[in-house]
Amino acid sequence: ILTVVLTIGILFLYSFCGDKLPIEGGFSGIVENSSGKGVSDALITLYNTQNGSKQSDKSGKDGRFSFPNIIIGEYDLQIQAACYHDTTQKINIASGKTDRLTIPLRSIKAKLKVNKNENEKIIINCKKNEVCPPLEIEADGCLTWRTINKTSWLKFDFNKKEDENHSGVLKQGDATKHTLTPILNKIALRSGIFSTAFVVTSNGGGEWVELFIDFSDENMPLLDVSSTYLNRKSGESIPLTITNKGQGTLNSRITEKPAWVTINNRRDKPLDIQSLGSGNRTSLEIKIDNMSMANFGHIKIESNGGIALIWIIIGQITPDIIDNYPLPVSGIDEDFVKIEGGRFKIGAFCCDMNDCPYKTEDKDDDKSECAYYTKAPMRSRDREIKTFSISKYEVSLQEFKTFVEAANYKVEGSQWDRGLLNHPVINISWNDANAYCDWLSKKTGKKYRLPTEAEWEYAAREGGKEVLFGNGKDKAKIEEMNFQADSVDATIQNLSVKSNPRNSTVAIDDLDANSLGLYNMSGNVWEWCNRDDLTTNHVTMPRRGGAFTSPPYDCRTTRRQSRNKAGNETKGTGFRIVRVE
Repeated sequence: ILTVVLTIGILFLYSFCGDKLPIEGGFSGIVENSSGKGVSDALITLYNTQNGSKQSDKSGKDGRFSFPNIIIGEYDLQIQAACYHDTTQKINIASGKTDRLTIPLRSIKAKLKVNKNENEKIIINCKKNEVCPPLEIEADGCLTWRTINKTSWLKFDFNKKEDENHSGVLKQGDATKHTLTPILNKIALRSGIFSTAFVVTSNGGGEWVELFIDFSDENMPLLDVSSTYLNRKSGESIPLTITNKGQGTLNSRITEKPAWVTINNRRDKPLDIQSLGSGNRTSLEIKIDNMSMANFGHIKIESNGGIALIWIIIGQITPDIIDNYPLPVSGIDEDFVKIEGGRFKIGAFCCDMNDCPYKTEDKDDDKSECAYYTKAPMRSRDREIKTFSISKYEVSLQEFKTFVEAANYKVEGSQWDRGLLNHPVINISWNDANAYCDWLSKKTGKKYRLPTEAEWEYAAREGGKEVLFGNGKDKAKIEEMNFQADSVDATIQNLSVKSNPRNSTVAIDDLDANSLGLYNMSGNVWEWCNRDDLTTNHVTMPRRGGAFTSPPYDCRTTRRQSRNKAGNETKGTGFRIVRVE
């Protein structure tokens, strides 16, 4: 009887106030974007439409949320997340089960603005000893941005962190802009104007930023290009203007370009550009093949007044195109040549001959040089050379001054700080050159050192060939080498054409390179080397190559001298470096 009475009582109460009873159900779900990825930190609010109460939760890293204990009934579900439109929908929570729901969110369309510009090229001009003007990155809506930089000429300073590339997120309620400051890598730059571009890309579009770096000196030519970013359709012609904005004669050439680009109706490279006097200009016609399947490439122009990298985009800019394009790194890494290893005999070719192919003042001189290589611990002229990378150029005065100023270094050599900055540093000791290598290694995180004698000679002889001079020639000419062309022994040795000498150094990239792309391996300045066993506990160290004051005999690829490695025998001596892979 009691059971029946209780049952009737419960049914009576439920029939009159069942909607007021706190019977619980459950609800869980996941918040996703249009790509099916969970959205974190979304605010999910449930509004009870009957009594006006509400409950809230936040989505986790995977976008999931849960309301395990809520009163059954109808609710308004509202979702708010940064960078997405607010979403509201009605749901019904039933008793005795947990409902699961996937809720898609619609992104707020963002627009990228760099320096308040949208869909326009940005131009930045940086000058020597000055801070580059900063970039201001702004957004309409929520923006995820990053930089894509293909050159080591510069880094960026963002939030007091310097790096080659950076990224950031601008969300609703956050700061309305980010500031990105270009930082020049002065180690990588020689005298001249350096022109390149980088891209700021985002979910709200992309912006190309053209960068012109003025590292010029007085009384030198300067390379200026009309644009560093060309965006055209296949089959179109693009004009490009080259101007000499400095003094003297600008000599430039195109050293790199895509196979699908013709320049002035020519496909070959390197392609010399006509010499330009001060203030003069010339125009190049760049044409993209109709049949090209590529959509991104670059043209490189090298000159005695700077370097320019010109990027070519066919069609729309997309980050994956730029990321996947295998570009050479521009800057200090670009100034090295990889020399494939091999085996050769070090020393003068006359070692194995009764008669030399040239006459010498001292007939025993070559024999004595050869004898040096057969002494302990070497005992043999045969050398096995491992693959290595050596700098195209002698270290310039500008590069060495950057080191001296940054490291507060006291130079042992005397009268080293003179001449043009794009000429080789001169009159420095072996200790000075070695200190530069140590500093550069710490500065860049890569290992640099002086070349061994065997490495130097192997490179000067174009991989061990029997060539007398470092430009690949067997006779020295003043228009091809910088040496003492009027020396008395020049005609006696039959090694050169007698001419008036320059009596000074030339720029590190002046005159002809050898077939490996190495400049001034003979003449200009003597170059310090390491001993082949890399030991350093010696009073003297070798130097190679001759200088502008040297007769042709001393400029031979096999000629060696030893000098005190400290500061009292530095006259006419500079150096180039090897990068340890």
